Amino acid sequence: MEDPRPDKVAVVDEVQTKLDEADGALLTEYRGLNVPELAELRKALRDAGGEYKIYKNTLVRIAAANAGIDIADDMLTGPTAIAFVYGGADGAPGDAAAVAKALKDFAKGNDKLVLKGGVLDGAVVSADDIKALAEL
Repeated sequence: MEDPRPDKVAVVDEVQTKLDEADGALLTEYRGLNVPELAELRKALRDAGGEYKIYKNTLVRIAAANAGIDIADDMLTGPTAIAFVYGGADGAPGDAAAVAKALKDFAKGNDKLVLKGGVLDGAVVSADDIKALAEL
């Protein structure tokens, strides 16, 4: 980005920080979900130790590259939101399986939520990997 706007730089920094601090980041497509459905999903993810945020794909792509993560372009198309997996206050690692299960359970009742893939422990994972993780 040539001479980027300060607000975009701030978002890239925020996403990069979240990627660095999170134990994982699971990408979803949320096309068609309304505000109450998103609120319900966010609550379920919070209860599982996650945080659900929506960012522009281009800014996520830049932040991921800055963090040394190579996210496939097909994961960053369409309306994308990220479920970040965070560890506990006691320093215990985050439970990626619980966050993946919360996503999968929500998607069962609402076919508008689509798992795309993500990053766990620095490795890129597919949507099928997230579904398998949710079964643990």
